[in-house]
Amino acid sequence: MCRENDIMRDWIDGKIDSNQALLKLAPLLQRLSLWAARKYNVPGHAEDIEQELALALLGEAAKKWNPVLSISSYMTGWAWRIASSISQSKMREENFDDLYSKTESDMLCDRTLEAINAIQDDQSIYAMIDREFLRRVPDGFSIDGLERALSEFPDPDRKPTSDRIKKARRLKPNKYLLKIRHAVGMTRADMAASMGISLGRYAGYESGKIQSVPEDIYERANLVYSNMGHRTRLTDEIADLPMSEIIQKWCRMLNCSETEAAEHLGISKRTLRRWIEDDYKPRHSIVLRHHIKVESLSHAR
Repeated sequence: MCRENDIMRDWIDGKIDSNQALLKLAPLLQRLSLWAARKYNVPGHAEDIEQELALALLGEAAKKWNPVLSISSYMTGWAWRIASSISQSKMREENFDDLYSKTESDMLCDRTLEAINAIQDDQSIYAMIDREFLRRVPDGFSIDGLERALSEFPDPDRKPTSDRIKKARRLKPNKYLLKIRHAVGMTRADMAASMGISLGRYAGYESGKIQSVPEDIYERANLVYSNMGHRTRLTDEIADLPMSEIIQKWCRMLNCSETEAAEHLGISKRTLRRWIEDDYKPRHSIVLRHHIKVESLSHAR
């Protein structure tokens, strides 16, 4: 906790930049995102939560953080809120059909038919309304003009769609940058740091918010890919292995027990146990990051 707080203080004091701070705090954000994803039963969105945490840390989170408090506890609250929002959105999508069930539709149709059948002599009612209307309007009043004016008047019940939402629907991610990042198994923060640009700028290029991508960005991405050839080699080594075998491989490389391996990786013992039992396999980019970390630690010994 003290080390993570020191990283935040160095960032606030200007001793390190935002990219360096995010790289050093990446293990903390990964742990919190995995915990929040399990807590709200959205395990497939762990990386999305991690990216939202990184963006929050670049924005309001860092400004509102009290140095007296633990950054780990503080960011736990942010992870909680982000995962809760994702979970609620998922529930709304899954339960949409339940809100408009066939039974309720049938009941609505029955009530409508009852209301229509209750009206007697429709033509006489409409004729009476027309006569009363014509009696009250002044002479020379143009009904056709009124109809034209009403047709041109905006509908007050129609909610205008935000230009921002329209633009977001048209966004197409940059498949080239996305393919390179997945090939080397990096997060957006890692990729941005490797290319020497800010996380927000890289995220804009990859997501399609910034549609005009300079040629220099593609050259930097290709350079990262060529310099990270060992990562693609490691991808081939572990791609088809179950998590139980990968954990055994890590323990042999570090010459340690499973408990010590969890400490080296920065994950909980419970998570490691679920991996060993092949309960689930995390996203490949997460496994690759841990594998590279283990390889670095084994070479340092």
